[in-house]
Amino acid sequence: MAPSRGKSICVPFDSEEHYAACVADPESFRQHLTEVFDQHPELFPTRMSEGFVLHDKSWSIKQQVMLRRLELKATATRCSWSDLRS
Repeated sequence: MAPSRGKSICVPFDSEEHYAACVADPESFRQHLTEVFDQHPELFPTRMSEGFVLHDKSWSIKQQVMLRRLELKATATRCSWSDLRS
């Protein structure tokens, strides 16, 4: 069986500084994701509304950015979030 790969989704942030501040502070990150989810639910997994927990964060060598991962409560699926600057 091939290993499953996580899903990666780009979420809009105001700037690189805004993204870095949110990734560094779990409460800010959760608040921002909730706000974006309320405005653009189509960007997120279908069961996102059932809740999520912040799982971890890691440095992406390819993207040269810190990624925050979360796990959906409903499915235990893990997703990575990166910056899509508006």
